[in-house]
Amino acid sequence: MSSQDSLEQPPLKKQKLETSASTQSQDADKMFKLSQPLLSSLESNNSTIHPCKIVIKKGDKIERRVSQLLRSISEKKEPTLVMASGNAIQKLVSIVEIVKTRLAENDSKGKFEQFNKLDSFDTVIKKNELIDKTVRTSVFYALLRLKTEDNVGPELKHWTRQTI
Repeated sequence: MSSQDSLEQPPLKKQKLETSASTQSQDADKMFKLSQPLLSSLESNNSTIHPCKIVIKKGDKIERRVSQLLRSISEKKEPTLVMASGNAIQKLVSIVEIVKTRLAENDSKGKFEQFNKLDSFDTVIKKNELIDKTVRTSVFYALLRLKTEDNVGPELKHWTRQTI
């Protein structure tokens, strides 16, 4: 064994980045900034809805997100906006359907409502110096909240509504 072999060290392990809730919220704002016209009505100062935001990613654990969503809706009683884009939309739909089933099991049927909106944005991918490719990415929003009066405010006028 040469002295050069003994000086070589194994590669360093990658450190897992710690993400806090505030960092995750900032990432959500950056990720969904492109569909800002849709969210601007919910985030305006005169809006009556100030939702908690949850971004669903393809690698998220379903049970973790279901419990987070249930805690936000039923315990904290705050409206929750769940967002996903691209391949994560299927996971968002699964999570929302599981939450609706669990709410129905807890005799909460008819006490909550769901608003849905499908949007999209274009992303430009630079293939090389000369060629750019535009890709359209779908974004799905689901707002879950306690059922209020039957009239819907102007901020949710163009969203589809369901009673849970």
